[in-house]
Order: sequence, then structure tokens, then C-alpha cells
Amino acid sequence: MCRALIAVLSILSKDALGDMLGFTLEETMFEQFKRPDLKLVAQSANHRLNAELYAMLLGHLANVHFVSVTDRFLCELEPVMNDQVAKYLDTKYEHLVKGLRHVQLRPSPSQMRMVFSSRSLLPIR
Repeated sequence: MCRALIAVLSILSKDALGDMLGFTLEETMFEQFKRPDLKLVAQSANHRLNAELYAMLLGHLANVHFVSVTDRFLCELEPVMNDQVAKYLDTKYEHLVKGLRHVQLRPSPSQMRMVFSSRSLLPIR
């Protein structure tokens, strides 16, 4: 199912996915992604692949709903930011951070101009 959804999302325009459908799909996929059996993920290539597919799908959803997808990740990672993570939960948060690698940051042209026009950049030698 994830592969089919990834294929569909990769060809849809940004406005083609309605807000309600996008929210429901995002919510369902994030719940599946954030709650895997981490022992099975560590032992089974099939479970690892499924977790990776959920992360890839969330990355594609972030292309359309960037703020809400990243907010979900940040909400789950808040205990890490506040240094409130018990040692036995490390793998849970590692799993979440690994999933973030599929969320692509794409600065707008105006943001790129601002970065490259800044005098704070060091000259390349």
C-alpha cells in the first residue's frame, strides 16, 4: 500500500490532495510509523522495510503538507529537546530521527537570494 501511495503522491500536484484526505492520510501513516515494534524492526528485514516505506511516504506527504508533518515529528521529539528521555527509549527516538531524513527542505527563491546575498558568507579560497 505504501509503495502505491508513494507513486501516486509523486505525480500529484501540490494542490491535488485535498486537505481532509491529506490530513487523514498523514495522521494514519504517522501513527503507523511512530509505533513499530522496535525489536521486530531490529530483527526482521521485512519490518525494517515497512518502517522505511512509512517514512518515505511521510516524506512525500511533507512535500504537500510540510508544516503539519514536521509538527508531528517535532511533537514526538519534544522530550529529546527538553532532555527528558530515559535510556531505554533511545531507539524510539532514533527511529523518529531516521524518519526525518525523508523530509526535504526546499527553501524558496527569496530565501536563497537572502542567503547568497548575505555578507556573512566567507569567500571560497
